[in-house]
Amino acid sequence: MEDRVRGTRRWAVAAMLMACALAGAARAEPLAVKTGLWEVSSSGGPGGAGRPMPQVPADALAKLTPEQQAMVQQRMAAAAGGGAAPVVRRICVTQATLNKGFGGTDPNQNCTRTVVSSTASAVEVSMVCTGEHPATGTYKVQATDAQTVTGTFDLTMTMKDGKTFPIHRTMQSRWVSADCGNVAPRD
Repeated sequence: MEDRVRGTRRWAVAAMLMACALAGAARAEPLAVKTGLWEVSSSGGPGGAGRPMPQVPADALAKLTPEQQAMVQQRMAAAAGGGAAPVVRRICVTQATLNKGFGGTDPNQNCTRTVVSSTASAVEVSMVCTGEHPATGTYKVQATDAQTVTGTFDLTMTMKDGKTFPIHRTMQSRWVSADCGNVAPRD
């Protein structure tokens, strides 16, 4: 009986090692796109018509760099206008950026991103943000080719009064050059 138990344990250990090996083999693969300077155009905004835009508190803006303040104000203005005017920015995409799901890091350090799925042509990332305005959401990007990426971003923000605020944005990205110039990587 004791030999039978030892044999069963050996098989269990062997099965566990095999499962770990297979899990490593099925590791997420980053988008197969070029690294370097990318131009990203995004549009969209509040998901509910007639809902007031939340305001960014002045003390929160004061904690950001002037570049981050301008980006936040530009995004808020685009969203307030129903997203009619796209927000265009340039980002430096590195291999580390691709490994994180093409999104890199966010100026809001209270957000955690988890890659849900990742292939050479598509990535889905889940986001959970904490802080004064907690939020959850996902973004999905798809590489049309090595120089073109499109995607959607859906986020639900919780306001201080407990009401939720849905945001939906779409984005189109195109590779510009292998050299990022003076644009620093966000990872």
